[in-house]
Amino acid sequence: MPSETFTNLKKVKKEKIFQALMTEFSQYPVSEAQVARIIKEADISRGAFYKYFADIYDSYRYALGVALSTIHVGLKEELQQNPANSLAAFYSYTQKLVKQTADSPYRNFYRLYWEINQYYLKRVHQNAPREHYLANIELNINGQQITDRQQKTAVIELLMEVSHDTVKRILCGEDSVKCLQKFKFLLDVIQAGLVKKGDEKHVFDN
Repeated sequence: MPSETFTNLKKVKKEKIFQALMTEFSQYPVSEAQVARIIKEADISRGAFYKYFADIYDSYRYALGVALSTIHVGLKEELQQNPANSLAAFYSYTQKLVKQTADSPYRNFYRLYWEINQYYLKRVHQNAPREHYLANIELNINGQQITDRQQKTAVIELLMEVSHDTVKRILCGEDSVKCLQKFKFLLDVIQAGLVKKGDEKHVFDN
């Protein structure tokens, strides 16, 4: 995270540095990003850059945090609004995520994040396992709660991966309607394998 020195900068200077970071990380994957271009755009010295950030990955994580904070849609909130049908909640979450990222001035930044950077960062830096987070999510399909921990974790991880892949493909220029239809079809396939026989009902049936 940024240093206290960066935090204490005047708002105008912090914004100029942030915009320089967004320009760099919207044009280049983090593995190809250069401090030289960032400091030139931000009009700061290399020494100042390293007073503000530990390294280029630290500056990227800062930019990512700010960019993601502008997205006002959360999976937890969608699940709370659809307590009996978690798959419908995942669809709603994905649909809103597509809308907000596609219309955002940070569209190219998000595209590179979901297309390349998220995977690169996982290889470079060990990420904390998501099991604790996933364990707290209730998975309900048509009122039937999935209680098996292993099955629930596998399904949620799959849904998150496919949801973000759907967003990535749309940001890369694929047809949004077709991509969301494919995602909707996958949800119905998953549901068919999880609900008890006789309880079948499509995710989006009223």
